[in-house]
Amino acid sequence: MGVRTLPGNPDIALKLRKNARARRMTLRISRIDGSVTLTVPRGVSEREALAFAEEKQNWVRGHLARQETQQVVAPGMPQRDTRPRGGPRSSAGALMYSWRLVLAPRSVLSYVAAHEVAHLVEMNHSTAFWQVVHRLYGPHDKERAWLRREGPNLHRFRFEA
Repeated sequence: MGVRTLPGNPDIALKLRKNARARRMTLRISRIDGSVTLTVPRGVSEREALAFAEEKQNWVRGHLARQETQQVVAPGMPQRDTRPRGGPRSSAGALMYSWRLVLAPRSVLSYVAAHEVAHLVEMNHSTAFWQVVHRLYGPHDKERAWLRREGPNLHRFRFEA
């Protein structure tokens, strides 16, 4: 359906997405970049979708106002990380970490390392996986909670194209 504008001060870009499996209209705001997506089920007109978004405008604006301001990083600085995860793995087992983790506390870095190494043993988030994490790192509730709470803030920094 494309991108439309929710008028106001300021205008809000709204990505409209049809989804045949959706049962109702949903609005989502990315915690990473603040993009707003309206997903609509089959049979809902664009006019109905936009009316729904206008009804929820105060909710959207409230959430956007609470998000951290993105910091644009100047040209010439290191780039290549748009992944929200700590460290994707290659099929050969190589671990790759987001540079953004240097902004996290040292204990969180150690936890993420243990988490990724545990995936070399268990390629899922099963009970067995969490037992491996616990053996490698120990109690990790504090670090995991920090990532859930503060992790999106690590994505405030954006590079100019």
